[in-house]
Amino acid sequence: MGHAHGLELKEEILRALRGIADLVDSVWDELPVPRAGLDDPSRCFDEDQLSELQGVADAVGVPLGNIVAYNLALFADMGSGSTRFAIPAGRNPARCMVHFAGEELPLASSLSETLVPTVQVREPARGIAHVALSFAGVLGAMGGVNARGIAITGGALVDRRNGSSTGPLHPLVVRTVL
Repeated sequence: MGHAHGLELKEEILRALRGIADLVDSVWDELPVPRAGLDDPSRCFDEDQLSELQGVADAVGVPLGNIVAYNLALFADMGSGSTRFAIPAGRNPARCMVHFAGEELPLASSLSETLVPTVQVREPARGIAHVALSFAGVLGAMGGVNARGIAITGGALVDRRNGSSTGPLHPLVVRTVL
């Protein structure tokens, strides 16, 4: 999916990369990303995820490291703060469940003119088909729903910004659950 996604959204991904570079004056170290993930992406991404990121990088024509840094920067943002609620079908006039998720995305807000939100329909070789909410060129998800009707949205479970966690990255956990 990475290569097809990169081809389809090449200009949008390039615009987002330029937006982040402009924001930090091309000094990616200023972003709240795990240094270990920049030095060795396999510490944050499994083999299939790295292959997908490489596909995006190849399609867009940039080094894999740029796509990794872009993903890690937005991952630090995703789930950093959010509001969620659901109204059951029996409690609203539409007679269907209503689910709301509002994300507070400080970095993404600074890049609102360059980031493109996407709804990705994914049919993984292993796992359940699902729809995920993310951004162009980003592997993880803020939320989504799978073909079995399981929906997930959620804020980060731990504080990554201060380096206190070494577990899986929240947007990848969301995608894995889907």
